[in-house]
Amino acid sequence: MFILKETENSDVRCGSVITNFETMDKAQQRMRELYQKTVDIMGGNFDAEEDEECCPENQRWATISAMSAHIQNCMDTYDWEIIEDPEWVKKKNYRDEDTGVTDKDFQELFLGDKVVLLDRFHGTVVFESGAYGIGFDIENTLDWDYIESQIKPVTGCDNQPAFCKNDNFVSLWELLWNFNCEDDVCVVLVKDMEE
Repeated sequence: MFILKETENSDVRCGSVITNFETMDKAQQRMRELYQKTVDIMGGNFDAEEDEECCPENQRWATISAMSAHIQNCMDTYDWEIIEDPEWVKKKNYRDEDTGVTDKDFQELFLGDKVVLLDRFHGTVVFESGAYGIGFDIENTLDWDYIESQIKPVTGCDNQPAFCKNDNFVSLWELLWNFNCEDDVCVVLVKDMEE
């Protein structure tokens, strides 16, 4: 088992995400993709290494190796690290882990499924910080004003929104609760059949 740990400390988000991969190649490929997307989003033109004599808030540098990557964009930092866990034993197929929730078409949601929230936000079913939910890439952060504006059209009620408002994660429980979903059918999610 190979673990890709992504850490961001920026004005947009402070947090980390852990993703498990069965092979080092898959973990490295994902790290390279995330690194390149982040460099592109920030306009590129980074120095290749840190200037030890310059203060961090004035530096723009980025580096990537086989097992780690780092981007310093003034005070914002983005890090990726691949860690091998030799003691991990596969107990069951990752795809077999059912969340207990279905999408609006009554399709069971499993870890790793690609889904679309409110026909707008594309994400992946994950288990994060003790909760099943939907994880979103850095370039697909959630627009909470839009999500909250959809409560009344979906439910017909003036519910008071109760979301944690993470930039790139929403728990299934938050969606079920705020959108008055019954019988564990999440009416604002649909499996992404394009994936």
